[in-house]
Amino acid sequence: MLNRFLGAIYRYNSLLNLLINKLKYATIHFGLNIEITKRGKFCYKDDIRIGSGTRIDIFGEGSELSIGNQVNISRNVYLYCTDDQVLTIGDLTSIQDGCRIYGDVSIGQCVIFAPNVFLSSGSHIFKEKPNIPIIEQDALYKFNRPIVIEDDCWIGINAVIMPGVTIAKGSIAGSGSVVTKSFPPYSVIAGSPAKIINKRLEFNPPDCIESPNDKDLPYFYSGFDLYNRVKNIDIFGGFCVDGSFSVSLHKDVYSKIKITCKRNKLDIVFLKYNNQQFVVDTEFVVIEFKTSCSGGHCANLFMFFATDAIIIKKIELV
Repeated sequence: MLNRFLGAIYRYNSLLNLLINKLKYATIHFGLNIEITKRGKFCYKDDIRIGSGTRIDIFGEGSELSIGNQVNISRNVYLYCTDDQVLTIGDLTSIQDGCRIYGDVSIGQCVIFAPNVFLSSGSHIFKEKPNIPIIEQDALYKFNRPIVIEDDCWIGINAVIMPGVTIAKGSIAGSGSVVTKSFPPYSVIAGSPAKIINKRLEFNPPDCIESPNDKDLPYFYSGFDLYNRVKNIDIFGGFCVDGSFSVSLHKDVYSKIKITCKRNKLDIVFLKYNNQQFVVDTEFVVIEFKTSCSGGHCANLFMFFATDAIIIKKIELV
């Protein structure tokens, strides 16, 4: 009799918790018994699913959790940020059961987390004053090194990503890996500590990339709308970007970077690069930015900023 009574109370509390979450965050699809403590900023887009037993803690006025479109967060996941930390999860990312993600962590688009992955930008301090207890050293010294998981990565079951690590675009971390340092794009890594054991592809940036060509997709490096990629190419003729984006290109000698782009709004949109800016037209036109390399080891990653949504068809070094 007592067990039946306690079970009824549990079911009532579970349904009450679900109702409260739906009233607060109407567009999110919730499971049961989800705890959300929000003292910072919580930003989210469309078609997000959060599984039963998940806990979200956003402590401190400067902390922020941002979740993109069509993100799936499974059961018993714990997301935590505090003290001006920012935790972001990009579009189409999947986080499976039991993952723990703490602190300053940036997760890109189309990332796959297998169950029980652990990431934390923080750690305990034990070397600064080794003669005193670790808990006292933690109070004296703050430790926070942001973690970045770039687009199209797969993190295997029980992997651990250490503070300060960047998992570059397209990489795979094998099951049980302890990743203590960063690796190049499209690496396959495994072990403790993790080492490169293979590559998904040879990452060799060309001097020209075009949006309809799948072989060029790895070099449209970040900031591009992968969520609507196929639709945008079919309807608008290119990739959509809004805000910061980057491409990876290489040529031994060049003086300009050309971007074939357009805007699909009447409002004026600027495209910016290295203190240069141009207005983007409503039809595809070529915008030329001055840059240079006369040989040797020049940067392969080029960073841009669009003040509103634009469509990019082609980018090349000349």
